[in-house]
Amino acid sequence: MRARKAKLNPRCLYSLIFPLMAIVIITSTILCKKKPPEENYLEPVNISNNSGRSENPSIAVDSKGTVHLVWNDRTLGNEEILYAMKPVGDSWSEPVQVTHNSGASRSPFIVIDKNDKIHLVWQQIVYHEPSSYWEIFYTWRSAGDTWATPETISIYGLSTGPRLAVDENVGLHLFWREAFSPDTGFNYYAYKPSGGTWQDFQAFPFGVTMYPSPCDIKIDKSGGVHIVLESSSEVYYIERKPSGEWLDKTKISHSPTDWRLSISPSFEIGTDGSLNIVWFECDTALEGIAYLKRTPQGEWLPIISPFKNDEWKDYWGLSQPRIGIGKSGNLYVVWVGIKIGYGIKEGDTWTDSKTLVINKKGGDRPALAIDYEEQVQFVWQQPDSLNSENYEIYYIDFKP
Repeated sequence: MRARKAKLNPRCLYSLIFPLMAIVIITSTILCKKKPPEENYLEPVNISNNSGRSENPSIAVDSKGTVHLVWNDRTLGNEEILYAMKPVGDSWSEPVQVTHNSGASRSPFIVIDKNDKIHLVWQQIVYHEPSSYWEIFYTWRSAGDTWATPETISIYGLSTGPRLAVDENVGLHLFWREAFSPDTGFNYYAYKPSGGTWQDFQAFPFGVTMYPSPCDIKIDKSGGVHIVLESSSEVYYIERKPSGEWLDKTKISHSPTDWRLSISPSFEIGTDGSLNIVWFECDTALEGIAYLKRTPQGEWLPIISPFKNDEWKDYWGLSQPRIGIGKSGNLYVVWVGIKIGYGIKEGDTWTDSKTLVINKKGGDRPALAIDYEEQVQFVWQQPDSLNSENYEIYYIDFKP
């Protein structure tokens, strides 16, 4: 205790001889100094950890808390989809090869239904002489089983960026991009009832790019379909009522100039039925992570920016936010950049942002899932520390 008093009372310290003063200062520093924030940073796990380029992770958690992960990987020479799992309290399994194709397989996306069946979609090059095209494929597996024979879903070829959601009746809802040529294309939706076939194909014209638009799809408790996507650097919303009626698309971002970007949207349906949407916003007033809420009554509230770039001192420090919801109803937003960080919305209040990882290589293509214990599971891709041309899949989990 004397060391603490000496630390807090400089006049007493100065009355001591120099060696004793040095000892007291060192001792009081050890006793009183809080750990620097760096000591609390998480150490990411390199899951892919191989010589091939590993990209596009997608993550989901089943009812037992087992974490399931897929990504595309070039380690075997050809791009294939790999799968790994992590039971509660255990380590990650060795990756298993899901696809075995002559054409590249990329952009996997995984969801798990209430029966713990795993559903997987991806895009794959299929050779049709004299040309080759990207097509969308789907497969599934139950716990302990092998993957089912893949189904082809795409319509025209040049099909990319699939996103999948599952409803309360174990029906599947798929959204992807169909490009007919480099300057024309549509987004497409299809539905597959449990035990049925793919049906209800619906086209949505968006822009003229042949590349997939970042998007997210969720199903509410009534069976309504909600889609949020990026197109021409703006964020749009599409809704399908439980009756099957599609409403007109709505632009929900509002960048005032052409060069201001509204990109990389993610959203979650609240326990009250509200929509909670985040994206990376370059608008001067909102610069950082934008947040937009639609109430259960259908009212769109004003866009706010709970986390701004100037707080992180890095323009891309808050890019690619991903949002998830815990059983408590709290919303969790995690983002990648030079720093990987997160914030929480508890009721109507946003917490201060916190840093999880100092990530000097920069992260990309993040994915998020939250388990029944409200443990946040987060993955992303980033360059290997020894070879910037090689990417690895990294993972952290934390309970705020």
